[in-house]
Amino acid sequence: MEKAMEEMHATYLGFHWYPREWLSENSDLARKLANRCGYWYFPKYVWTNDTLKSGKNNNFLKIVWENHGVAPAYHKYNLWIKYTTPDGKPVYEQRLSESDNLSWKPGRLTKENYIIQLPLNFTPGEYLMKIGLIYPEEKRAIDLGLSDQLKDGDGFLSLEK
Repeated sequence: MEKAMEEMHATYLGFHWYPREWLSENSDLARKLANRCGYWYFPKYVWTNDTLKSGKNNNFLKIVWENHGVAPAYHKYNLWIKYTTPDGKPVYEQRLSESDNLSWKPGRLTKENYIIQLPLNFTPGEYLMKIGLIYPEEKRAIDLGLSDQLKDGDGFLSLEK
């Protein structure tokens, strides 16, 4: 079943049987197939400036993305960066328009470079840097494949301090 799913680049799975019975007998397989089905994005490597400066165009973020799923996405999602205070209060958000999740193919690493443009009035300090992949039509976060402990209530993933 898993090999067929990979060869067909399955976006979703279904079966013709009694779901409760099948799931109780095959819970590990069901979990494994659900995680591999469709796309499943992981930020594998992340780089940024040691110090970001407001009003400058040389602030950057680089991410190497890995799609652990068996299919590409068919919808474009918007990647956002968010800075919050250590207690979680949002300070600044920016859409990273250079991002293109449609190019993040299964089984490949894809490196993307983003320019971060902090406003002139951005107060110096220590902030949490977070990213979120947002489905624009529904304004909801796409789940990224890292621990839920790294995610905030909006589905943004904490990268560093």
